[in-house]
Amino acid sequence: MRYLIAIVIAFVLLSGSASARDDSWIVHRYTQDDGLTNNAVRAVLRDSRGYVWMGTSTGLNRYDGRTYSEIKIEGGVPDNDYITALFEDPRGNIWIGTAAGICLYEPGHKKAARFSAMSEFDFQVYQIVRESDSSIIVPDKGQGFFRIDTERLSVEMIVQDDAGKVQYSPLALCFDAGGTAWFINSDGALYRSSDLLVSVEAVIPAGSSPFTGKRIHRMHYASGFLLV
Repeated sequence: MRYLIAIVIAFVLLSGSASARDDSWIVHRYTQDDGLTNNAVRAVLRDSRGYVWMGTSTGLNRYDGRTYSEIKIEGGVPDNDYITALFEDPRGNIWIGTAAGICLYEPGHKKAARFSAMSEFDFQVYQIVRESDSSIIVPDKGQGFFRIDTERLSVEMIVQDDAGKVQYSPLALCFDAGGTAWFINSDGALYRSSDLLVSVEAVIPAGSSPFTGKRIHRMHYASGFLLV
């Protein structure tokens, strides 16, 4: 399968030129005056219950269609209020990436909490990526990859050499429709893995990569494209 790679800042897809000229769009602007913790929204998620989660630079909000409520993070550190990624697992738990690691909100609780299995790791989480029905992957350019078992609430580091040293410093990661993992390393090289990151191969080496020197935080797969 051939893949097209695009470096994307922002994009809007409109179905046809008529839609582009349509002035019937209704846009609502929500701010701190409506209950948001902060106007700087860094991550958005609509969960399976219909709630809309908004991670801001000073806290986490949940919107029920009428009002905003703030979800406090219990037992965290100050930078846990800076929300950068949100993900819902099949059990309905909300995984929260922050400027200081991973936090977890379990349905029925009033507060989220720092994910204890990773409490000693302090790094900014830009992506939380689904690997399977029971596991997620968190890439970190300083420490490699973390695989989290969302059922057992356990964590392991992956892609290391025989001495236990980190081999790669990933900036962003995604899986395509066939389950192949793609990631961009901090040197700009693009890698792929067909065995859940047990082994990897370089697709674009660092010396000829268009990603070298770029601040890359996320990548996604869609219809044969890697969007970076």
